[in-house]
Amino acid sequence: MDRISVIIATFNRREMLKRLLGSFDKLECPCPVEFIIIDDCSDDGTDSVAEEWKRTHASAEIKYHVLPARSGPARARNTGILLSTGNFLAFTDSDCVVDPAWLEQLYNRLVQSPELAGAGGRVLALGNDIYSRYNTIYRVLESPDHINAVITANCMFRRQPVIDAGLFDEYFVLPGGEEIALCMKIWLGGGRFGYEEKAVVFHDYRQNLGIFFATFYHYGEGERLLFDHNLTDYLRYIQYPEQAENNLGFRHPLAFTALFCLRILFGIAIQHRFLRNVSSSFTERLGLNALYALHHVAYHLGRGTFHMRLQKTMKKA
Repeated sequence: MDRISVIIATFNRREMLKRLLGSFDKLECPCPVEFIIIDDCSDDGTDSVAEEWKRTHASAEIKYHVLPARSGPARARNTGILLSTGNFLAFTDSDCVVDPAWLEQLYNRLVQSPELAGAGGRVLALGNDIYSRYNTIYRVLESPDHINAVITANCMFRRQPVIDAGLFDEYFVLPGGEEIALCMKIWLGGGRFGYEEKAVVFHDYRQNLGIFFATFYHYGEGERLLFDHNLTDYLRYIQYPEQAENNLGFRHPLAFTALFCLRILFGIAIQHRFLRNVSSSFTERLGLNALYALHHVAYHLGRGTFHMRLQKTMKKA
């Protein structure tokens, strides 16, 4: 019988972890399930929450492991994989809550599609603030339209493709980019990914403009790390912006930068049309449009697009 390992990496999210574990109590799944909590050296009492949940669920298979030093999500998830025994590996984050059918829906999607190496699902918001609305409307933590990756807030992999790909790359010490790097290795090895709308998790987005900016900046940094460390595979895998206009970015880098800035401005402008289909007030639409601009500026600052980081990396290669 198939066996599923649910792996959660966490750091200083005591109350959020407690909420996530409570949602696990309602999970519906036909397979044996083990839960693996990897604590990246929290100092907020996370250990007491994990140990209490383990104690009160003596009949469940639960492993709680604390890393010896703060290491980041990639190493934490790798530790969970190495401790796991399942032939399917499910991931979510400690700032999420899972729907009771989450695990079963992801599992069914993979069983019904044996050609897939992994599958992701729907990520909705727990809150209704403008940051939560933005991430839900733009489906930031999903990739349903161009499935060549899945996001660890809500996904499941077959075990063997992850092992064959060499697990997560541990040069990612901050969140952002580590799952894309793993999916890149799996995808270039022939693995493909699917999407299951019925597999739902609810994400707790923080209501802070600075954190919003930093989040997308780190996502951009993650892509920069990816092409800094693995340029050849990156160029085969990602439709990077420098490919536009017949590789203008490589032949005329300064012209590309100017054009790319104009394209971002154009993208901001057309959001008014897109947001007309969203049930919201005029003031909220203005706010969402502003967040769209901030999202893309932050991401490309982190990625180094405006500073021609990819072109410089290619010249050194």
